[in-house]
Amino acid sequence: MSTPLIPTLRLAAFGVVSVFSLIVLALSAHLINTTTTFYGGYFSFSALGVATAVLTMLTLPVMLAVDNMRKGAFTSMIIVELAWLGFLWVLWLSSAATASQVSLFVFGGPTCGSRSSRLSTACREASAIQAFSYLNWFILFGYIGTLLAFSIMAATRGYKRVWFQSVKDTEFNAPPVPTAPVVQPIQTQQYAPTNTGVTQQAYPPGSPAPGWTGQPQQQAPVVVQILNNNNKLRADGKIVDLNKIKLADSDVGVTIRRCDRLHSCIHVLPLAFIARPSTISRQINQQRPLQHRNSSSFRDQNAVGVFTPKSAALFVAAGVGLFLYFRYEKAKLQERREEERASKQYGRPQIGGPFTLMTPDGQNFSEQNLLGKWSLVYFGFTNCPDICPEELDKVTAVLDVIEEEHGTIFQPVFISVDPARDTPSRIGKYLEDFHSSFVGLVGTYDATKAVCKAYRVYFSTPPNADPAGDYLVDHSIFVYLMDPAGKFVEAFGQAVPKEDIIEKIRDEVNEWKAETGKKV
Repeated sequence: MSTPLIPTLRLAAFGVVSVFSLIVLALSAHLINTTTTFYGGYFSFSALGVATAVLTMLTLPVMLAVDNMRKGAFTSMIIVELAWLGFLWVLWLSSAATASQVSLFVFGGPTCGSRSSRLSTACREASAIQAFSYLNWFILFGYIGTLLAFSIMAATRGYKRVWFQSVKDTEFNAPPVPTAPVVQPIQTQQYAPTNTGVTQQAYPPGSPAPGWTGQPQQQAPVVVQILNNNNKLRADGKIVDLNKIKLADSDVGVTIRRCDRLHSCIHVLPLAFIARPSTISRQINQQRPLQHRNSSSFRDQNAVGVFTPKSAALFVAAGVGLFLYFRYEKAKLQERREEERASKQYGRPQIGGPFTLMTPDGQNFSEQNLLGKWSLVYFGFTNCPDICPEELDKVTAVLDVIEEEHGTIFQPVFISVDPARDTPSRIGKYLEDFHSSFVGLVGTYDATKAVCKAYRVYFSTPPNADPAGDYLVDHSIFVYLMDPAGKFVEAFGQAVPKEDIIEKIRDEVNEWKAETGKKV
């Protein structure tokens, strides 16, 4: 019976992870349905969450059920359990990391604000998926580490097959497996007769010999000697192979017992004496007592150090796997940074592109009007109750600080995502409450959709919206920083404070000045 700690921990970990997987499955499925219905697509982390949750819910309960119904099942082996849980651990880590990255880019961070719209709901669902994915990853990490540590300790105490047993049947805290002492086989010696030429006399079986004071023998005399040190005996003319003999050979009066381990211990029990008169030559089998090795003269097979070869190999394989995985993730991150750097250096932006909209004065405004100045571009709508005014106020505060340091080098741009209700004149009036240099832009539904696609902006305004209707528009919340060449530099989410935006703009302006010799 194994220690109650590991089976109890196993049952608790499997149960909690299964429940959390059900929650992630429900949230991910609902998020996929929402984004597919209203935005025409779905996030990669939600699909990964569904797949990981389904795999977890299909395997963990089955492993518990099989372990209880069938003893020694393949799925119950500790080595199989560690491998599968390690695979799920990687999947949950990937799901949580992907959800974190997408939430930061699309929703501007874990703070979803006080919106009661579909976008706010999606943001909260994404945050919940991220949290429960990290919890499952942490629980699996704790259980895998505990099981691995206990298994290694059991292996070092002599339980070599611990990796192929189930958690329920493994005695993790049992004492070390005893090892049979190593003994040396009995050696016999032959002595030459002292009186050669004297005829030997036969004595009836069972009768005492002259000059012999021992007990009478109950069987015929037997001559036993070792031949050539090749693990064979000669007994009354018969060759006896110790590797083939089983138990007692009563015909020759020799009793041999072999241990389970070949050559580890061979006992030759009592050898027959050859009784002869003192005046006649005789052979005496002198046997040395069984010699047990001193405990300090041989290596204790249980004390093999911290790791056995199998456990050490498993530990090294797990460490190498984790090292390669994190190295792969680091390489991906480095590759992404290189792509962003190359995009900035060689003029291949990932955000931004051609568009044509209209200003409050009725003038056309395109991407060409962004050239020659730094730009802060924000997407919103005039009926926005709270988020848009807050973001425009933040942009105004940033511009006030930058203008004091560098003068008028920025052009703030506000693009409406509600073309049905936001007319050019309405946008102009709306922007009067913010920075005086704001440029308001609006266009048709198709033009708005095109510019939003170019800037990776999500918005949910229906194509045939009623201008008199009372509805809210879901949209992503970002302020885009564009350099004087019209190239994308940075996107600031809602959670980014104005101090960080100001610091980033200072760095970019100084870098631009160092490269071009001017601020714009």
